[in-house]
Amino acid sequence: MKKILITGGGGFIGSHIVEALQEYNEITILDDFTQNAIQYLGDISDITLIKGSVLDRELLTEIEKETDFDIVIHMAAIAGVKFVEGNPTKTMMVNLIGTYNVLETFKEANLERFVNFSTSEVYGTRAVFMSEEDDTTQGAIGKPRPNYAVSKISAEHLGYTYMQEYGLPFVSIRPYNCFGSRQIGGGSVRIFTEQAVKGENLVVFGDGMGIRCYCYVSDFMDGLLATLEKPEAIGQVFNIGNPYEPIASITLAKKIIALANSDSQIIFDRTKKEDVLVRIPKIEKAQRILNFEPKVSLEEGLKKTIEWWRERNV
Repeated sequence: MKKILITGGGGFIGSHIVEALQEYNEITILDDFTQNAIQYLGDISDITLIKGSVLDRELLTEIEKETDFDIVIHMAAIAGVKFVEGNPTKTMMVNLIGTYNVLETFKEANLERFVNFSTSEVYGTRAVFMSEEDDTTQGAIGKPRPNYAVSKISAEHLGYTYMQEYGLPFVSIRPYNCFGSRQIGGGSVRIFTEQAVKGENLVVFGDGMGIRCYCYVSDFMDGLLATLEKPEAIGQVFNIGNPYEPIASITLAKKIIALANSDSQIIFDRTKKEDVLVRIPKIEKAQRILNFEPKVSLEEGLKKTIEWWRERNV
């Protein structure tokens, strides 16, 4: 029985964290609920929902004073290409200053764990089997993806300073293209699946040859929960993803159309190039320390995701 605060917990991954931890833990969510995925859960009457922002330092102070939290899972962020492109300043503010606010609020709160959500974007557009100890990349000034990546890697560095200076039990995870039910934000799988279920055209950017690896949400949850349970996780950063089935965007689109038995067509938008050239995670560290091992195949995960969207569309 732990008292857990999840910032940004109202979204896709947050809904799965709530689902996994709800029964035996006391959960509080701080979110602006712009992307409200927990509405698709069942009974959440035992969850404390607080509408607000991590930029509101006074609110964070009030939350910390009201409850002696054991664990903070910090997910609150501006993410997704569309949102980052449209909100470049807010991206830096929420992702970096918001993280500072949360760290500063809980630096002396006697937490068992502070889990920070980073991103695989820190490795740049061409990243094959990059380890957590490899150099990250800042990218060119003025582009949306580097803007987002820099905000997240800066937040990671900041978190480590709080561990070094205040003893905060800090862990950071870098998700690789997590997908599954209740994903209502961005992401190729989410967009393609919704379009296929509705019979709409699937829009592929550039030549469709950008390669990614997709991790089904239940596998991702295995990795996340292990960071809460294993003492060896403290002070570490982990790549969490599924490296076994790299796939090009065009092939993914075709696969989703086939699995959904859809009449959708594929059209190309060549005015916008595919930013990610290739990204395949290296998960040896998570395998060694967290006993993490992806189990759900891409096809199985896509079938489950398609079924959820089909039920929702009906």
